Amino acid sequence: MDKRFTFAFALALATVQSFGAVYYVATDGSDSAAGSKDKPFATLNKANKVVAAGDTVWIRGGISF
Repeated sequence: MDKRFTFAFALALATVQSFGAVYYVATDGSDSAAGSKDKPFATLNKANKVVAAGDTVWIRGGISF
């Protein structure tokens, strides 16, 4: 019984960790935005402050002046 519980717990933990949050950074974003695809962050520093292990940060193209 303990082996099945340990396996089920490990499987559940692995499943939860495989679905991390996704954040976006773009030159036309705002650091007060949510970091979503429609409302991206403006800087990598902001993304770095909110990410956790397992999260993904997408850096969108563009030109910043």
